[in-house]
Amino acid sequence: AAKAIVNTGEGRVYTNRLRQIINKMQSAENILLVQHKEANETKIVTLNRILMSVIVCVLILLGILIQKLRTDFSVKKKATALAKLNAGLEQRVLERTKEVVESKNVLDKTFERITDGFVMLDKNWRYTYMNKKAGKIFGCNPEQMIGKYIWAEFPDSISQPFYEAYHHAMEIQQYICLEEYYAPHGLWFENHIYPSPDGLSVFLRDVTERKKAELKIERANERFEMIAHATNDAVFELDLLTGESWHNEAFLRLFNSGISTGNIKPDIELWKSKLHPNDKERVINKLRTTFAGYSSTWADEFRFQKADSSYGTFYGRAFIARDESGKAVRMIGSMADITELKKVEEEIKRSNSQLTLSQQIA
Repeated sequence: AAKAIVNTGEGRVYTNRLRQIINKMQSAENILLVQHKEANETKIVTLNRILMSVIVCVLILLGILIQKLRTDFSVKKKATALAKLNAGLEQRVLERTKEVVESKNVLDKTFERITDGFVMLDKNWRYTYMNKKAGKIFGCNPEQMIGKYIWAEFPDSISQPFYEAYHHAMEIQQYICLEEYYAPHGLWFENHIYPSPDGLSVFLRDVTERKKAELKIERANERFEMIAHATNDAVFELDLLTGESWHNEAFLRLFNSGISTGNIKPDIELWKSKLHPNDKERVINKLRTTFAGYSSTWADEFRFQKADSSYGTFYGRAFIARDESGKAVRMIGSMADITELKKVEEEIKRSNSQLTLSQQIA
């Protein structure tokens, strides 16, 4: 039967049909494979895109997370540093406050220990500090004066030189020392004014007792000058350390022919040169011995050459001031012209001698 089929060619027909069927099936399979391949490729591309999107999102999220972590770390670091800084600043503030308080206490104690009054004013003329001595001088409580306007508290000062001095010191920004009488309190004050752009610092010293003493000395000097002018004695004063001297008109007349000439200034050497040659050594030696000793007085009688070149007899006396070591430092005295008195004395002596001789002869 097989041979019959082969011989008749029917087997070939079936074979060709099978081949056609197989080819169709292969074509269909190929088409399906291509379609599957294209679909897979499309899916792969889509998947890749999705994957890339996921990766990008992951990277973005990771970047955001890292940035957030860095920000949080930076904030935490700054917060830690700020906390440390705040703690350090707080400690420094406490230390500085303590130092300021201690410094203020030291300054307060210092200003309270000084014998002078001390006040501080701001640029608006309000008190920022007043020590107890100043409060005692002005008769007020220093603590209650802080912040008060000086010219409202002491309106009488506006008419005083202090007012102008304070304003002038602020204007020129230079130290000013003013000594003036403050009539409302009946006291003399020595003001040391130290200006700054922020105000004034003023040291107040009550010099009333010194001024009273100076006034007494001034009046005593005036009386001395009047006495020196009124007397005929030659009055002098000599500083033994500097050689400076003072003389009244009567003393100058011994050296000058006219008091108005004033061309000769007497000194110790000129005075010595006017001593009589027979008296000079004795007088000078006695004067030196007095200076070297402890006596506070000197007196002697000597002949002295006057302005007209004639010699007169003078009686000199002086008070000698000494320092703590006993050294002579100052001499004040006078020279009285006793020439006429000596003549009378000599005349009396001659008369007595003649009377004695007459009695002896009788």
